[in-house]
Amino acid sequence: TYCPRCRGTRKPGHRHDKPLSVNIDKGVWHCFNCGWKGALGRPDAPDHREYSPPAPIEADHIYSKAVTWFAQRGISRATLDTMGIAATGQRIYFPYYLDGEHINTKQRRYSADDPTVKGFKQDQGTRHSWYNVDAVRESRTVYVVESEKDVLSLIECGIDAVISCPNGAGNYDGDWFDDVDWDGKDRVVLAGDMDEKGRAFCEE
Repeated sequence: TYCPRCRGTRKPGHRHDKPLSVNIDKGVWHCFNCGWKGALGRPDAPDHREYSPPAPIEADHIYSKAVTWFAQRGISRATLDTMGIAATGQRIYFPYYLDGEHINTKQRRYSADDPTVKGFKQDQGTRHSWYNVDAVRESRTVYVVESEKDVLSLIECGIDAVISCPNGAGNYDGDWFDDVDWDGKDRVVLAGDMDEKGRAFCEE
């Protein structure tokens, strides 16, 4: 099967390889590409991994310039409030939740005057997952987009069952990939950008 540890880092020609061997009866696994191995009930198993709590968000409200920045991209204040977005004059904070628990926060640099300003940061050692993953638990159709801003844009259009990767397009390396019950979904809609990365995102 696919290995969640190394799949996102492999060359495009090998991303569909399935190097992970899993013995369900014994509860053990071993990846013959990256060497990841473990067993249920042992400290190296995913269920026993310890994560750091996210740092407190430095802003307890959303700065007016950020509201304007989002509005220029078709995203309303109501959607920002619903998703718990906070912002200072230079950074936007996207809180990540898993089963209702705040597990991570992604920061995005922005400028109200310069649209080229961009930069991302996440807390070290925290649990990663899909952004907005709790919203797709019961949905039979899931929309997958590239960024948190794309998630907000679809919510603005009335589509709530939408998620994005924690590390952007093309980065699927991590246990978080299976935080979605893919076998229980009837349809998965990939909505990547129209650039090279976006096309690779959809092909992956």
